[in-house]
Amino acid sequence: MSARYVMSLNNYLQGVGGNLASMLSWEEVSSGPPHALMWTVVCKIRGEPYGSAYASRKMAAKEEAARQALLRLGVPV
Repeated sequence: MSARYVMSLNNYLQGVGGNLASMLSWEEVSSGPPHALMWTVVCKIRGEPYGSAYASRKMAAKEEAARQALLRLGVPV
């Protein structure tokens, strides 16, 4: 899976300025046994959650959280 939504979110935040890109952070937490980890990823802007996802692959969860953040910001995905 490509990092399409994560990259789009970074590009959008850099484009709108106001230091939003530097205020982007990710909370990544794994759970479950080592052979079957599940990931919860939360995309935060200025410390506020803008998207969250749960998946068996960390990048898949991060991509979905970024997609949700873009939608919340009103960016077509």
